[in-house]
Amino acid sequence: SAEEAVAIYTTTVNWLESRKFSPIIFPPLSYKHDTKLLILALERLKEGYTANNRLNQQQREELGLIEQAYDNPHEALSRIKRHLLTQRTFKEVSIEFM
Repeated sequence: SAEEAVAIYTTTVNWLESRKFSPIIFPPLSYKHDTKLLILALERLKEGYTANNRLNQQQREELGLIEQAYDNPHEALSRIKRHLLTQRTFKEVSIEFM
C-alpha cells in the first residue's frame, strides 16, 4: 500500500542519515586516467575469456565487444559514460574483498 511504501522509504532515509551516508558521485567526464583504467579493465576481462576454451554465444558476443572497445578505447569510454548517464541499467556483478 502507499502507506507502507512511505514508511519503508522514511525508514530507509533515516537509516542512511544515521550512518552518515554520502552518495557516490558520478566521475567527471574528463578524468585524467580514465582511458588507462578502461584498458586495464578490458585486459582483465579479456584474460577471463581467453582462459576458457569453449565459449557460448553470449560469451563470444561479450568478447567481441571487449575487443572492439580495446581497439578504440576513447569511443568506447564515451559510449559507456553516455549509457551510464542516460540508461541507468546495470549488469549484475559480484564483488569480493581480499
